[in-house]
Amino acid sequence: MLINLIKKLNKKLNTKVFDPTTPKYKNNYNHLKKFIVQFIIGFLFCEFVPLLLFPFAIIFVTFIPEIDLIIKFIIVLTSFLISSYFFYLIFIKFQQIRINNYTLYSSKIKKDINLVVISDLHIGQKRYNTNLNRLRKIIKLVNSIDVEIIFFLGDFIDEALYEDILKELKNLKHKYKIGVYGNHDAHYLYHNNIYSIPLDVVNCIEKQDIKVLINEDLVIDDMYIYGIPDLWSNKLDFNKVNKNMLDQKFSILLSHNPDIVDDVISQKLNFDLILSGHNHGGQVSLPFFKFPVPSKYQWLRKGIYSINSHTKLLLTEGIGHSGTRVRIGTYSEICLIKIRVK
Repeated sequence: MLINLIKKLNKKLNTKVFDPTTPKYKNNYNHLKKFIVQFIIGFLFCEFVPLLLFPFAIIFVTFIPEIDLIIKFIIVLTSFLISSYFFYLIFIKFQQIRINNYTLYSSKIKKDINLVVISDLHIGQKRYNTNLNRLRKIIKLVNSIDVEIIFFLGDFIDEALYEDILKELKNLKHKYKIGVYGNHDAHYLYHNNIYSIPLDVVNCIEKQDIKVLINEDLVIDDMYIYGIPDLWSNKLDFNKVNKNMLDQKFSILLSHNPDIVDDVISQKLNFDLILSGHNHGGQVSLPFFKFPVPSKYQWLRKGIYSINSHTKLLLTEGIGHSGTRVRIGTYSEICLIKIRVK
């Protein structure tokens, strides 16, 4: 009886349910000063300080000879282990990419569907960006997954448009390549001051045979797919959603930003699944310290959430990095979603 009680309690604690009454992120979207300050602090403590800790310790024990030999040894060993761990995070784990599997069930489909989801590539030439070599590795990995459909959830680029790197996306072998754009795709042009549709970025992406949905829909077999611009663009239009299709087919909403759940709830749009990225899982996520996420709901980080009795949100950790190469408690991921006949 006690074991069953513990199992029920554990299941309850691990069930993520969306609660719109949860305290929201206090800062305005356009003035995320707290987010920026915390991220800079995190960057300093996650890269420069840990990497320099070991050489600093060597200098420290060398110039202070009165310290006991055992204490010196502990200082040097501890600093070496910390620096080594962060060396691993920055130069090895950065290149590692997980394929995480998620399984959902629906009575709206006649046959099983498999699809791949990628978000937050952050293609560029900064040290924490996805450069040409990393992108080629990602493409090789994605091509090894036997599916017909791939969804991109935005932030193809970081702060500059490198068409010579983006063109590698044309080497993806999937039959259907569909995506939406994210805030970084627009910030390239407008530097976080004016939000508009970044047509040059969209056109560049579509040259790579990827259809970018901007308040548009598609029907593929038993799936109805609707894609929207980035939430911060203020150019969302749900009036074009075919509500009959929401009832008839397995319906998917592509939105870079997971905060779109507010609109889905307020407008009573019964999508079966929302696919989002943007938050990177927080990148650094420890019990005692978490990087803030640019979201009203700080607990929206990764995994599947029940938005209501009908709609689920799958929030990917993303494949790229922002501000730092370090990920602790999170991983660069590709999502393989298996939708099974119920």
